[in-house]
Amino acid sequence: MTCLPSLAKSMHKRLPIMRALAVVIGRKGKNILASEARKHIFGYTILNDVSARDIQFKDKQ
Repeated sequence: MTCLPSLAKSMHKRLPIMRALAVVIGRKGKNILASEARKHIFGYTILNDVSARDIQFKDKQ
């Protein structure tokens, strides 16, 4: 399921939608020890990765 209009899929040959768990960073840091990492996490959310692969590959990225 997606919130994208159905027209978006017809505009590209391949429009895969991948779901992932995203970590929201709440505090800046550098060279953070693994034992201190949780102190920098604000929360978690679901991420929908929508990529038009045909356009991406044309651009050589």
